[in-house]
Amino acid sequence: NSEMVSLALLSVIMSLKDGIPTFKFEGDNIGFLIPVPDLINVIPDLKAGYRSRAPTPTPLPRFELSINGFTVTGFSTSFAVAGGTIYLSSAPNADGRYPVGTLITLQAEPHVPGSNILWSFVDVDAGTIATVTLTSGHRNVGIQIIAPPSTPTPPPIVSPLSYFDEGERLYAIGQYQAAIQQYTLAISLSVYPQAAFYNNRGNVYAKLENFQQAVRDYTSAIQINPLSPIIYNNRGNAYSWLNEWTLAGYDWNIACGLDTQYC
Repeated sequence: NSEMVSLALLSVIMSLKDGIPTFKFEGDNIGFLIPVPDLINVIPDLKAGYRSRAPTPTPLPRFELSINGFTVTGFSTSFAVAGGTIYLSSAPNADGRYPVGTLITLQAEPHVPGSNILWSFVDVDAGTIATVTLTSGHRNVGIQIIAPPSTPTPPPIVSPLSYFDEGERLYAIGQYQAAIQQYTLAISLSVYPQAAFYNNRGNVYAKLENFQQAVRDYTSAIQINPLSPIIYNNRGNAYSWLNEWTLAGYDWNIACGLDTQYC
């Protein structure tokens, strides 16, 4: 029968019967009856090695990791964010992707110690450390580093005496205007200014021939220390330059009564 295939050919095809329509033939001789049209359609595939080709495996998915909306690039193990740096336990491949199932540990290092770390869209977080497992698509991790409020540095406490001493130094080298500024600072910063602050500033004004201002400073000094002969003597001298001889004589007499070296 032209529709029967020889047993020799069938023995080759039997192993491929799953891919060829066949049925079992009952009788003394058991074989496989294959319609010629179907066989004709199958033989070209057999000749081309259809069954010898292994199926192409489906590649495993690969996922990207983003931090605050920016993708981590290939081979990067650190990532800069506002307020600090994020260190990754493993880097992505050259294409910027990780194999499926990769567990990544993220460690935040703030620029300012004591900063508050806020993670979002991670699997686990504990302070500066968080973990992410790439199992179901690309992941975008969020992190916010909040620095503690800064404590303003209080201005240094400067003693009025330091300004007074600087005024003395400047007066000695002839820097009179600068000396006046230092004496004025010493006075303004003092709760209870010393008589010497006004007396010495009065001396600078007298040196600059501003005798009216010198008299005012000497008077302020006398109000603080009314028993200082040198201050009365200095005011008397300033009055004399203003031709106020009566007032000058009055101050000189007081100075002489307090200390005979001013007589």
